[in-house]
Amino acid sequence: MNSNVYHVHFLDHQLPEGDQDKMQFAREYAAELTGASLDDITCFLQKHTGDPSYRLTISVPQRLTDAP
Repeated sequence: MNSNVYHVHFLDHQLPEGDQDKMQFAREYAAELTGASLDDITCFLQKHTGDPSYRLTISVPQRLTDAP
């Protein structure tokens, strides 16, 4: 299945403190941003080394990005 991949950047202070809370925020944000359900998307939150920012990578199946 083909997917589209998107990247969103956050500064550390924009995210919740705990790692689990960060990931929950990222999943909910990705679902809201794409309009897809949490089960339909895959996302990864990675901290940049030497930088106080995180990159959220969102993979959305191609079928969800097609306009009707």
